[in-house]
Amino acid sequence: MSSENLKAIIVDDEPKVSKVLENELLTNFPHIEISAVVHNVSEAVDCIRIYKPDIVFLDIIMPGENGFDLLKYFDTIDFELIFVTSHSEYALNAIKVSALAYLLKPVETEELRAALELVKERKEIKHAMESYRYLLENIKKNDLNDQYMAINYVNEITFVKISDIIFCEGWERYTKIHLTDKREMVSSYNIGKYKALLEPYSFVQTHRSYVINPRHVLRIDTGDQLVMTGDFVIPIAHRKRHEIVEIIVQMKK
Repeated sequence: MSSENLKAIIVDDEPKVSKVLENELLTNFPHIEISAVVHNVSEAVDCIRIYKPDIVFLDIIMPGENGFDLLKYFDTIDFELIFVTSHSEYALNAIKVSALAYLLKPVETEELRAALELVKERKEIKHAMESYRYLLENIKKNDLNDQYMAINYVNEITFVKISDIIFCEGWERYTKIHLTDKREMVSSYNIGKYKALLEPYSFVQTHRSYVINPRHVLRIDTGDQLVMTGDFVIPIAHRKRHEIVEIIVQMKK
């Protein structure tokens, strides 16, 4: 990350945890200027309005209002959030597919560096701030597949409903996302990234270059291939055939 000075606020109801993060930033990221350390959403809202930070490190689980409630106080989010949590809770999937930065406690230097790099990248991405609106929508959804995913390509983000994704196809260093409305979207993330993002949504990697939505399987051919919505024919790695057939059969019941 560049040496550009950035103002930050830390919001965490555990003083010991916020002190560890503060020390980590002071020691390893001196270009991050800590304007305030607060312990609840109400204090955070006041400090954001006063200091106008570039970054807010925001604990998710706090007594009273949680971290997501903070977003409701601002009509426009003109600062970046790095969510901090000690749990791999349901909301973490919503954060990941919204292309937002997060840290798991205890915070490690390299993970913090990666989160700050993502913040830096997002500054140059068109529609990046829409991620916060979609995040709030995502955490309200009872059905994970009704959530929206951010598709990153070069300097722009587009959002698509996860249930509308038929499959993802590795394409050189990029990924093609095939949708039910016949659109093909190209992402600058590789297929491995989409495998990790979509596994919690029951997507399956059938082959080195393909990650599919089993809900869109029309039939399983006698050979090592599937026919998907839109009549796409997707290969199955022979060694994975039995496992994949079992998953699809279970989902179709």
